[in-house]
Amino acid sequence: IETMNELWNFCFSLIQVVLMLHEKAQVLHCDIKPENLRWNKEGVRLIDFGHAQDVARARWMPGTEGYEAPEILNEMPCSTKTDAFSVGKTISKECSPFSKAKLASHENKKNIILQDISEKLTDPNPDTRWSLKQALSAMQNNDTTAQQRRDGVIPLNKRQTAI
Repeated sequence: IETMNELWNFCFSLIQVVLMLHEKAQVLHCDIKPENLRWNKEGVRLIDFGHAQDVARARWMPGTEGYEAPEILNEMPCSTKTDAFSVGKTISKECSPFSKAKLASHENKKNIILQDISEKLTDPNPDTRWSLKQALSAMQNNDTTAQQRRDGVIPLNKRQTAI
């Protein structure tokens, strides 16, 4: 990831893919980290489903140090909130090179938004931690390109779908 736009698209795709995994497949990944992601211009792909579980029958499963939610450290069951925590940690890691870079004002705004989303996804309290839906909504509300697409200013191309 070399530009702020690439970072924004990566984060948007990551949140969207994990949210679809939870909602459509009813599966928790339980080990989200940069090493378990593949990224290209088509979007994020999750790999290594060795820790994956059904949402409805989730149990405790240790993940990777540094990406585990506090409740996992306390041997509580995995949940959509534990995956959200790992997504937040991944976003934070990917944002870190940009926090020291000299950014244009619009890029700095995106970086601040992503850091804020990361902080809300990594809230130590699962009851107040943001869901991935909240994170996706925050990105959509702050993404002028997505807003222009929804308003019909920029048409969707064949590879993009409306959310």
